[in-house]
Amino acid sequence: MLKRVRGDIILILVLITASVLLFVLKDNGKDGKLLKVSVNGREICTLSLDEDTEYEIQGFISKNILIIENGGARMKEAGCPDKLCVKQGEISKAGESIICLPNRIIVSVEGGEESGIDATAK
Repeated sequence: MLKRVRGDIILILVLITASVLLFVLKDNGKDGKLLKVSVNGREICTLSLDEDTEYEIQGFISKNILIIENGGARMKEAGCPDKLCVKQGEISKAGESIICLPNRIIVSVEGGEESGIDATAK
């Protein structure tokens, strides 16, 4: 009987420790928002949305200039013909992204606050 009680206590302590670790690790990812930049399917860098900066990205056919300021990111300039990535505007919430198809550049926000809306339809 004593071995069973000791085993139950050990099991309860292991479960409590595991849940505390999961809680701590999950909350660590929400502290700072990260911006992942990839070109042609390969991640080239990870930037913080908390630091204002200007970053030059060498794309597949030309370069783009990414601006990070006030917790958001936007394309300032693009060497592609349509410049849709520049017209797309600023991103700042988890799951949002800027995509430049001609240059094969994807900039996406990970971590932080969720946008709350998946899609809209008219």
